[in-house]
Amino acid sequence: MKRKFTFLIIIAAIVFFAFYRHGDISLSPTSDKFIRQSSQRVVSQLNDSWNRLKMAFGGDGQGIELPKFPTIDDSAASNKGSKGSNSTDDNRISDPNATPTESIVAGVHLDNVYYYHFSQNLPQAARQIFQQAVDQYNSTGIVHLILGTPTGQHNLITFSSYTKNEGSALSQGTIELGRGGPEIIQQYGYQTHSFNHGIASLNLAYRQSLSLPVAVHELGHALGLDHSSDRDSVMFPIDQGKSRLSTGDIDGLKNIYDRT
Repeated sequence: MKRKFTFLIIIAAIVFFAFYRHGDISLSPTSDKFIRQSSQRVVSQLNDSWNRLKMAFGGDGQGIELPKFPTIDDSAASNKGSKGSNSTDDNRISDPNATPTESIVAGVHLDNVYYYHFSQNLPQAARQIFQQAVDQYNSTGIVHLILGTPTGQHNLITFSSYTKNEGSALSQGTIELGRGGPEIIQQYGYQTHSFNHGIASLNLAYRQSLSLPVAVHELGHALGLDHSSDRDSVMFPIDQGKSRLSTGDIDGLKNIYDRT
């Protein structure tokens, strides 16, 4: 009986030591892989230490059996609410043909109402093209873009321009006509609120940038759409002259903003 009690004390010490060493494991939602790896290391150390004890004292540990510690299966754990470019955290199944979502937007709950404004030095021609792009997205009924500067925290799109001469890239047949993307801002309190302060900008070093397809493409990035491999998509990375959103583009917007 005394020996069994000694064994129990040793086992308790092993468990305490193992979890003490791994006491810094973060339980944040973005640390799933690290948690799984750390848990498996703890399990491995516990089982190895128990086997060493049994060998040291001979036989099967004088009749005391420690049950095998469970391991966490990576494939099973990764299938529970995993996030990707076409997934959200509300357990909805995304259309595989939908235009992908920018990684920093995936799983973020965003309101579908945006305010937008033009940078002070943006030429009138660029403003008109961006306004047409806004009309294209508003016509879907999925997002609602309003001209003006909001008060307080709201989604905001800034339309601007820049000048970047690609030089040798022009000889290779590819030039940068614009850039755009989302910027997620999270406000923490009793509830977490997320806002997108996106940008859409045209490269005025090239006259080809002053076109509706380029403006629609960059606004799509600002709203959270990523590049698509579908040539009918406005988010195809090379200009195809497409300015009307494809079915995949509309489904991509729904993946971000349609929470009904």
